Amino acid sequence: MHVIDFMSQSWITEGIGAVSGAAAASVAFGAGEAHVRLLRLDPGGEVAPHETGFGQLFAPIAGEGWVSQGADRALVSVGQAAYLPRGVIHAKGSDAGLIALVIQVKDLDLGGEV
Repeated sequence: MHVIDFMSQSWITEGIGAVSGAAAASVAFGAGEAHVRLLRLDPGGEVAPHETGFGQLFAPIAGEGWVSQGADRALVSVGQAAYLPRGVIHAKGSDAGLIALVIQVKDLDLGGEV
């Protein structure tokens, strides 16, 4: 068993396309094309629009945030997740602040229509 203390991770702000108030920490790198990151957004924090290199499952573990893809924008809070397929332009942000797990995989089959 390996217990991960999310709050003691090394948070970075470079290279994540932050507009303001955003930082990320790598939790695990999978074999091949799977990665798990933490994303922290301060109140009003935002990550600028960018293309997904992987499919991303965005799952808040504290607070509430939003994801946008084109003109579509969805609020996502603890107990929910948003999936962004590979190759789409998207942005993320939070009005109140959040910490989210971002699970990146080459593709993810959610069963049913996405």
